Parts: sequence; C-alpha cells; structure tokens
Amino acid sequence: MSGTLPASGSPRATRRAVAQLHPLTYGQRGLWFVEQLETGTRAYNDGVSARLRGDLDIDVLARSLCLLAARHEPLRSVFKSEQGEPVQEVQEQWTGRLVVAHAEDAADRDTAALSFAEEVLARPFNLTVGPVFRADLLRFATDDFVLVLGMHHLVNDGWSVGILLRELSAIYTALIKQVDPDLEPLLMRYADFAIWQHRHLTEDVLAGSLDYWLKHVDVAQTRLDTVMGGG
Repeated sequence: MSGTLPASGSPRATRRAVAQLHPLTYGQRGLWFVEQLETGTRAYNDGVSARLRGDLDIDVLARSLCLLAARHEPLRSVFKSEQGEPVQEVQEQWTGRLVVAHAEDAADRDTAALSFAEEVLARPFNLTVGPVFRADLLRFATDDFVLVLGMHHLVNDGWSVGILLRELSAIYTALIKQVDPDLEPLLMRYADFAIWQHRHLTEDVLAGSLDYWLKHVDVAQTRLDTVMGGG
C-alpha cells in the first residue's frame, strides 16, 4: 500500500434533510466512551464567562440564547445508545434556560464572580437527558453581571467559543434594535459532517492515511536520532 495522503479532492459533505438520530464523529465517540466509563465526569466540561457592565435586558438575553441554540444543532442535542452504538439526537428546542442568581450584597465582586463561574462550569452534564449547553447569569447590580456559558466538549471546542459569543452578541443587539440579526447562513450542519465522515472514512481510506503518517513519523524520528547522535 502506498504512502500517499488521500487527495484533497475527496468527496465533500453535503447538507441533508433533518433526521431524528445521527451518528457521532470519531472524535465524539471517544468522548462518549469516556463518559460511559465515568458517568458524570467533569473532565470534559467546557465553557466561558464574561463580565457584562452596563444596561442589560435579561429577557432579551434569554431570547437570544434560545435563538443561538436554534441556530446551532449541537447545542440542543442529546446523546444516547441505540443497539450498542452512540447516536446524537437533535431536539426541536433548547431544553435549557437562563438561570439568574443574585449577589447584590457581595463584598468582593471579583471573587464572587470567579467562584460563581467555577461552580457553574464544574456541574456535571447528563448527556442522555440534556441540556449540554447551559447559561447562568449572576447579578451584582443593574449594570453589573457575570454571564457563564457551560458546554460539554462533545458539542464545543475552544475555537467555537469565540464564534458563539460573537453571534450571541449580534443576536442580542439585533433584538434590542428590533431588527433581524446579521448572521451568515449556515451551509452545513454538524450532523452532515458526521454522516460524511462515516461514509467517506472507510477502512481502506483510514489505512492509507495511517500508512502515510507512519512513514513520515518514521522519517522524522530517524532525522531526530541523527541530530541527537542516536544514529
């Protein structure tokens, strides 16, 4: 078998009609497997916190979060086992809600904000029931808040957090101005990528990729050994 990396012109994922159940990507399957070994583990809790200063319409923020979850299917997905295989189910609506806590009497707001974020992000997720996307708001005053968005790593990565925050801000601003959010349409669903991955990355394709990288890693190791005086 040759050591050629599969061509970049491989079949692309295409958008498909909405189905109730979808396969997991190979990366998601690994995380799901860990969850089966350690149910409720916090090892893959992700999220972000933001200090919000100024006027804030909490009702509009709550609506913005619902619209954000409506836009991104992974945020309203749950994960189940069907005949021994993990699947993700996209729910019609986000089952979470904006939870508001109060800390008007906090003596040290910065410390209270940090403690609040740590507590929220440490809560375990129930992947089967959901939600896997949570939103908590701590209110210090009418112009001082802390927003914490918690997500399981199954539906989020570090790169996505910035996108979600920008889109949440855009949706909130649009609702305040009573205009439509100016967001690019999503041409692909995450489920489309998972389906494509399972159909395209066959055993032969994976074997070819593995062969390619094993050969290149071996070359790199040989060069390293030479430089270090090991060969």
